Amino acid sequence: MNPDVLEYFLQEKNICVEFFHYEKNGEIIASYFLIDGREVGLNVAQDFPVTFDEVLIPMDKQAKFVLPDSTNKLSVGNRANVKNATFTLFRKKQVCWVKESFSAKNDKARRNEFNKFIKSGGEVKSYDELSPQELAEIYINLFKLRFADSVRCYEAENLICILTKFRHMLFGNVLYMHGKPCAYDLMLKSESDGAVYFDVPNGGLDKNYLHLSIGSILMWLNIKSAKELCQSLNKKMTISIGVYEPQWEYKKRWATVSHVGKVIC
Repeated sequence: MNPDVLEYFLQEKNICVEFFHYEKNGEIIASYFLIDGREVGLNVAQDFPVTFDEVLIPMDKQAKFVLPDSTNKLSVGNRANVKNATFTLFRKKQVCWVKESFSAKNDKARRNEFNKFIKSGGEVKSYDELSPQELAEIYINLFKLRFADSVRCYEAENLICILTKFRHMLFGNVLYMHGKPCAYDLMLKSESDGAVYFDVPNGGLDKNYLHLSIGSILMWLNIKSAKELCQSLNKKMTISIGVYEPQWEYKKRWATVSHVGKVIC
């Protein structure tokens, strides 16, 4: 639903878009769009790192209305707004939103892991220290080290395109060990008046350093950076770390798992 992303694909791809809004007392309090007259939200996730795990429709927090178009990907963030949606009946797909706070024990464990990582030759760089080409290369290399051939990676050209065009939406850190990248989660952010939404399409890591908990360290650092940004802006933080599956049990350490909704028309 991000307008910058939609505008880019409108210009570059042959898609038909219809826009709708909900108006009350002359004020627009919610809006959304349909692609090719049927799909709510922009589905380009097969080729570009723009996730389609859920659709978060921009709307006033107090708005309540019937959504006239069907989707089975309605975000839990719209649960209180859309009257004709179910989040329990025959719902299987779940997404993970990062918790607002963690225990002191958890924070201490992450700090200890981080200190051990640094003492072992680790280093942290912010995304803004690296060019889109460098970030794309890091992403592809670490993605393949993590998944081998079990999951298809994005094409370098498409990654560089997104990382260049939406540089203002990039966020997060890259971990290095002895001067070489060892962990990177591609992270995008989108700001509204009262909130900042962060999304993690995916990432990769070098399994040679799993004993140093590089995945946990990276997640902890990225969440910490996101919290600091939101506090400085006095805005609510929302971080999605994608779909939950039983083999990704580790996500429950960081996130609350919720079903996506189905709109019944």
